[in-house]
Amino acid sequence: MTSGRDQHIHAVGNESALWYLGSLVTIKASREQTGNAFGLLDELLPAGFATPMHIHQHEDESFYIIDGSVSFVCGAQQWTAGPGACIFLPRGIVHGFKARQPTHMLNLLTLGGFENFFKELGEPAQAPTLPPAGPPPDVAKLVSVAGKYHVEIVGPPLD
Repeated sequence: MTSGRDQHIHAVGNESALWYLGSLVTIKASREQTGNAFGLLDELLPAGFATPMHIHQHEDESFYIIDGSVSFVCGAQQWTAGPGACIFLPRGIVHGFKARQPTHMLNLLTLGGFENFFKELGEPAQAPTLPPAGPPPDVAKLVSVAGKYHVEIVGPPLD
């Protein structure tokens, strides 16, 4: 019995690697490849990388930390996690995170589609490394693009 979705084998090297706000985000799977089931991102974050506090209306986020240390906030809870930790941040609840040291993690977006946010704000990576230092983020553009993907920015990044 099949689900009606085509099966995909995604070969290494066919990913979309992006420099996004000082990080490297590689799209391993997209909504188009998974019938909107999920998006999968491989993220390399420098120490200090932090998201603003935000709320997703359409997707849950799950993270698997491969290397590094990340502090998370979800609702009233806050914790720091390291290699091997799996974190679930459900839609509809304010959350954010900050890399406490250089971090490598996977980000599973269920449903798919939010990976296109990174395509809009990022630029094609020139190498599979963190980008050179750049200007500070354009906050107005970040808020505008987030809204397009049904994500509300509700506060500054974690300290």
